[in-house]
Amino acid sequence: MSNDYHLLILGLILERTTGKSVTEFFYEKIWRHLGVEFPVLMILDSEKHQFEKIESGLVMTAINLAKFGSLFLKNGEWEGKQILSSDWIKECVSPHNVPSNYDHFRYYQKHPWGKMWFNQNKAYYKYLWWGHLNDPRNNDYFALGALGQVLYISPENNTIAIRLGSKWGVKDWWPTILYKLINQ
Repeated sequence: MSNDYHLLILGLILERTTGKSVTEFFYEKIWRHLGVEFPVLMILDSEKHQFEKIESGLVMTAINLAKFGSLFLKNGEWEGKQILSSDWIKECVSPHNVPSNYDHFRYYQKHPWGKMWFNQNKAYYKYLWWGHLNDPRNNDYFALGALGQVLYISPENNTIAIRLGSKWGVKDWWPTILYKLINQ
């Protein structure tokens, strides 16, 4: 099974080093620059502790998700301004220097969708992004939500695809479906 505790710890580190909540930090660094149309929220563990559940609690509209995907597609640039480092974006979505011992590999390689993805499509997981190596020179990448939500980015095709939903709902894996739609 995948390990969500890593993301919870990442959230704690971010809060302690910046002195801001994850939501405040992301609003200052990203969301306000993108001109998000509706608030981007984080689900909290409780009213008492108000700990942001960054492993599964990001809530945003499709238009805001598309803007975030576009920021990555454009290597961190938004309306002529560099919001995120292009070097960092290239590093975090590239197939280079991928750790081979992520819990995600062991979990998804056993799953029928994961077997196909990892064994046939040269998949990888790095810095919270899943990747698909199309050929030695280019790769698609995507972020997954807990219930089958997908933000799929194909730089070679200059395309972003979004799948929203409250459950997986299909026998095939959504990233595979989006890959086929975009790359055929």
